[in-house]
Amino acid sequence: MKAVLDDQAYLLPGWNDRRGNIVKVQAAMIRGQSLEDFLRSEGVPLDLNGKNFISVKGNSITSPTLYYRVENGKVTGQGYILKPPDSQYQTAQESEMVQSILMQKLGFPYAAARKDGGQSIVMELGGNVADGQMSWGDYKPEKVAWRGRIHQALANTLFGNADRHPGNAMYYVDADGVGQAMPIDFGRGFLHRYRSPEQAADYVLNMGFDYGQWWREENRRKSVVERERIAKEMMDATKEFIAAMDNLGDISESMDAVVASMGNQLSARAKANMVELANSNIAMLKSPEFLAAMKLRIASATSLSPDRIA
Repeated sequence: MKAVLDDQAYLLPGWNDRRGNIVKVQAAMIRGQSLEDFLRSEGVPLDLNGKNFISVKGNSITSPTLYYRVENGKVTGQGYILKPPDSQYQTAQESEMVQSILMQKLGFPYAAARKDGGQSIVMELGGNVADGQMSWGDYKPEKVAWRGRIHQALANTLFGNADRHPGNAMYYVDADGVGQAMPIDFGRGFLHRYRSPEQAADYVLNMGFDYGQWWREENRRKSVVERERIAKEMMDATKEFIAAMDNLGDISESMDAVVASMGNQLSARAKANMVELANSNIAMLKSPEFLAAMKLRIASATSLSPDRIA
C-alpha cells in the first residue's frame, strides 16, 4: 500500500504520454474540437458505439454520455464522459473542472477536465489513469479498504459536495491489490459549509460506513482486535488526508486556471464564494477539534473506548 497520499501515488505509470490524454490538447479542445475530433487526431480508434466503445446515457440531471472502452469484447473502466451544462446549478461545470485538478493533488487518480467544442465538458474516466483495475458499476463499500472509504468521505466533505450516494462513487483495486474509493460527479460542489467539526465528522463517518446500512450487524461479528485494527486504519487515513491538503496550494489559482480555460464565464462573486467555502472547510478539517471529533465517532462506531485509539 502506498505510504502517503501524493499527486502521483495512484496514477498509472506513463499515463500522461498515452494516446487520448485530453490534458495534452486543451487549447484545441477549447477552440472547437469535439471528443471525436480529438480522438481521431490522437490516433485512437473511434467507433464510439461499436466494437471499440459503447455509449451509456447517464441518469443524472445533466444526462451525460459515457463512452466505455471495449477490449476483447469486454467493457472496461476506461473511456470518457461528456457532461452538458446543469440547468439547475450554474457553476456545475466549473465545480467539476476545478475538483478534477484538486483531486489529483490530493492523490486521487484524476486527469483534468476540459471544455469541448460545444457546451459540454469532457472528462476521462478513472480507468484511464488509475494504476489498477477500475470498476464501472456502483460503489461497493465492502470492496474498499477503510482507508479508501475515509479518504473519499473526507474529499467530499472538503469540497462541500452534495448529491452523494453510491452511484456517485466508484472503486478500483490498486496495484497492491487494495480496494480504493474514487468519488465522482462533482457538479453539485462547493455547496456545504459545515457548522462545526462535529457535524463534519458525523458526515465523514456516515459516508465512510455507507450511511450505516450494514455496519451494525457487521460490527457484532468482529473481534476486539479486528475493531482496533479498523479504528487505527480510519484514524491514520484521517491524519493522512489532513496532511495531503497541504498539496492543494492556493485554491484561487486552480479556480483561475479553470475560469480562463472556459472563457471567463464565471462571475467574480461566484468564484470568490467557491474559494471561500473551500478554504473554510480546509481550515475546519485541519483543526484539532475535528481530529478529536473523528476519534470519538470512530470509537463509537467500533464500540471501543477512545483511549484505545491512537
